[in-house]
Amino acid sequence: MKRKLGLAAALLWVSVGLWSCDKKPANPVFPKDSQFPPAPRDLAVTITDQNVTLAWNIDNPAAVKFYRIYRRDTTAAFAFLDTAMARRYVDKNLRSEAKYFYQASAVNANGFESKRSATVTASLNVFTSIIIAAGADYVAQREVTLKLTAPARTALMKLSNDSLFTDAAWQRFETTVSWILSFGDGVKAVYAKFRDGDGNESPQVAKDTIILDTTALITAVTEDTKGQIKNAGEMIHFRLAANEIGGRATINIFSGPQNILLFDDGTQGDQVARDGIYELNYTIPQDVQVLQAKVRGNSADRVGNVAPTVTAATLITIQKPPDAVTLFQPVSVGSLQSALRLTWAASKDTFDFANYSIYRSPTPNFDPFRSAPIDRITIREVTTYTDLNLQAGATYYYRLVVFDLAGLNSASSNEVSARTTANLPPTAVILNTPLLVGDGSSQVQLSWSRSNDNDFASYRVYRSNLAAVDSLSILAAAITNQNQTVYVDENLKAATKYFYRIYVYDQAGNATGSNIGNVITAPNLPPAPVTLAQPAPADTAALSLSWSQNNDADFASYRLFRAKAGDPPIDPAKQQPIAILNNNRAMTAYSDRGLERRKTYTYQVFVYDNGGFYSGSNLVQGTTR
Repeated sequence: MKRKLGLAAALLWVSVGLWSCDKKPANPVFPKDSQFPPAPRDLAVTITDQNVTLAWNIDNPAAVKFYRIYRRDTTAAFAFLDTAMARRYVDKNLRSEAKYFYQASAVNANGFESKRSATVTASLNVFTSIIIAAGADYVAQREVTLKLTAPARTALMKLSNDSLFTDAAWQRFETTVSWILSFGDGVKAVYAKFRDGDGNESPQVAKDTIILDTTALITAVTEDTKGQIKNAGEMIHFRLAANEIGGRATINIFSGPQNILLFDDGTQGDQVARDGIYELNYTIPQDVQVLQAKVRGNSADRVGNVAPTVTAATLITIQKPPDAVTLFQPVSVGSLQSALRLTWAASKDTFDFANYSIYRSPTPNFDPFRSAPIDRITIREVTTYTDLNLQAGATYYYRLVVFDLAGLNSASSNEVSARTTANLPPTAVILNTPLLVGDGSSQVQLSWSRSNDNDFASYRVYRSNLAAVDSLSILAAAITNQNQTVYVDENLKAATKYFYRIYVYDQAGNATGSNIGNVITAPNLPPAPVTLAQPAPADTAALSLSWSQNNDADFASYRLFRAKAGDPPIDPAKQQPIAILNNNRAMTAYSDRGLERRKTYTYQVFVYDNGGFYSGSNLVQGTTR
């Protein structure tokens, strides 16, 4: 391979030629390879705005004094361009849209030039670009921001939503502008042209595209229960058709779980990935319970547009058995030997609670579902129950089960037990000294201390004419009001001795008698007479009578008698009264009508008591007009 001579070698040949133009040197001298520097290698270019920067490497930089740069374009051969003192050179102010080729060589201190490097190419295409919405794939609004890139000498730009730049005008170049995309959802393109200060336009049109998505829509929401009741742990398949990929879809169950996330990635029950249909095989949690609930679908697309909520055409019912409750230790009810009170924690099943069913057994570890409940409580907030009519001194075992409106039941509660107390007789009351009331001949008032027994049933008042009064004597009264401790015994015989005793009875029928009291009724005397006032004429055929009030305790009635001239004297034993005024001692007036005119009548008022005794008033006379 021949090595080209450098500048020094050329000068040597010229000088030889000057000495002898018609003779060739007898012994020409050729430089040795070692006298030439190594050739540059790894020549590379960097293109900036109308500039090309060259850089290279060399094996022995110390052997190089400077470098020579050669350039050609597509229309000419390589020509010397410039020298460089370092391994870097910048070729400036080049033509746009031009292609250049470069080589480099090394020259040492003796003037020997190396072989040239391999050729590298630099194409100065004008770099322009347009970016919509920072390079996003989608936007939700028509108004976007454009980012524009062009050479430094760019002065104007033209923007359009169509490639023909219809109605577009040149405007001052800016790197960032606000822009309105064309109407309608779908793929949108924005085009840009550029012009420099000399009027040169960019040979290519810059373009960028983006998808405009301004609305989201749900076309269908379905579930697959087909009206069947579902239970916790079972599965429901939800499906929401949004017809857009990359969004988010959820299901809300009315009064139940919310924001149930659906999928469009081929998992979790989604049948086809990225088809715009979001699905889920939903496993019902343990604590979910709804009745005929609506299913609502919600969706937002990839750019945040929210679709109107769509409700499925069908309803779902999810039921779960009620949770078991805790039954607390039964307690005795005061001194009641035949009752135990149960209490328990309230059921948390507020949705469709039906009842608490209470079960009782005389033996432990019993199965409540093998027997009928002793009672049912249908109000969820009622958490106490008193079991009555039990045997005294007996042990009872209890369990409680919660039922809902669907007929589902909880597991049995814990089992509790309690023993009723022995049935002891009630505590005796104290009978106070009996008192005579009224005129003392027929009424006796009894009073006693109050019984405080919790299983009180009644007070029973026994009476006898003998001192040995007991529960076999005459029952004068049975009083079931525990607070009533006074009783008046009536219709007794006058001047008679009576013996009394109060027995307290409990719910079990046990009884305890009080001390014995006695009293002698007073003799039965006639009632006190009243004073009859002078009759006053009311009209030509009537007289008005009035008299004083009788205050005897055993008052029974006023009886009015009348006689006229020629009649026998008034005698209640032989005559009938003209009027009887019963039971109202305050009624002390009477109008006697239907009399003869200008006649004189004699009147007398008799007072009768409950014993049949009577006394007469004074006699008075009155004359009609």
